[in-house]
Amino acid sequence: MPFGHVTDLPRDDWRRAARRVRPDVVYALLNWRAVPFCHEVLRALPGIPFVWHFKEAPQHSIRRGEWPLLAELATRSAAQLYCSPEEREWFLAALPGAVDPGRAYVMDGDLPKADWFEGVPAGPGGDGEVHTVVLGRPLGLDAESVAALARRGVHVHLHGLVTAPGVKGAWASWLPRAVEAAPGRVHVHPHVDQRDWVRVLSRYDAGWLHRVRSANGGDLRVATWDDLNLPARIPPLMAAGVPLLQQRSPGCRVAADRLIEETGAGLLYDDLDGLADRLRDAAALRRARDAVAAHRSSFTFDAHADRLVGLFREVCR
Repeated sequence: MPFGHVTDLPRDDWRRAARRVRPDVVYALLNWRAVPFCHEVLRALPGIPFVWHFKEAPQHSIRRGEWPLLAELATRSAAQLYCSPEEREWFLAALPGAVDPGRAYVMDGDLPKADWFEGVPAGPGGDGEVHTVVLGRPLGLDAESVAALARRGVHVHLHGLVTAPGVKGAWASWLPRAVEAAPGRVHVHPHVDQRDWVRVLSRYDAGWLHRVRSANGGDLRVATWDDLNLPARIPPLMAAGVPLLQQRSPGCRVAADRLIEETGAGLLYDDLDGLADRLRDAAALRRARDAVAAHRSSFTFDAHADRLVGLFREVCR
């Protein structure tokens, strides 16, 4: 680690080492792959306050047959943190009366250090066309949608996972067709790491979230993970001052929709034609960019660290 005060415990003898260290609190996190091991820690160290921070995704744990483990982490921990109010509410509904609402908090687990937000976003290049960016997987996009956007003068720039060696996905079949159908308006770029978020990404007019339409009808009990999730690409886009693009799901409850409605830090759209029109609305984009600037610091870990430490102190009393 590039800082002190960190002690690594041996993987093959962590139980004995943890008892020797005698920690004041166990902070366990974050996603479905960690559930079995975190459950093992919960049971192995019963005398130590246990804070469970969970993000992605209860539906994955259910499919893997690990819901009993996840439910025990949620009900036996001294406190829990969830990535969105919608995910918190989902757990309260899934485990009625078994989770204390007063010990269930909201804090995204994918928040980066404020160091990566340093610098002033440059703003779009101003070549008269609209440039949008995808970070990682282009979920919900395909050759037809990208080509339709290109015909309206909207560029799509893809950064990251689509170019990683050996990585395959649905885009592998449609990306070459999209590049051919929309020459000069579909662009593939390398991954951008934290050091270049502000410098590289701030040149774009807007950034895509996951283009997935909800069908929960306002009932979180039937929500999918896409309904509960705040995608990890949000903080890099906020760091760069880039407004978020989210497809609206009328009558449904979706965490990303609510975030944009509450902050104004993006554009909600119904279809691609409507989105192209909104992206051509300079005033709407300027308002969204101003809202991003007003809220961007709240998407750093540093903005929430004192609250997290306060929770640790509270459960240790």
